[in-house]
Amino acid sequence: MEIQVDPFRTLLGAEVVEVREGYAKLKAMVKEEFLNFYRIAHGGFLLALLDCAFAISANTDAKRFAINMNVNFISPANSGDTIYAECEKIKGRRTAFYRVRAFKNGEVIAEGTAIAQASK
Repeated sequence: MEIQVDPFRTLLGAEVVEVREGYAKLKAMVKEEFLNFYRIAHGGFLLALLDCAFAISANTDAKRFAINMNVNFISPANSGDTIYAECEKIKGRRTAFYRVRAFKNGEVIAEGTAIAQASK
């Protein structure tokens, strides 16, 4: 499968690690620019990284667009940490359901669900 160029993914510094039907895994390093005022990774950075994995995963078997994403933040990430984000299809055809998770050092630091709709 050919992965489309995504300027936003490039801005995040996210690298595609693995792609197969219904699954995508990316990695990115937390940069100083991605920290919040507490000096930990901004939730928006983690959510954006998960969304990039979701976009790739959801489009491996059909052209889909996102309907919803819900993420819970479990543990913080710090500047210099490498974060892995993965998305896996759980079920569905036209409307499909996905699980998203972010990891730091093998530990889940954020997880949630996402829904995508296939184009007509």
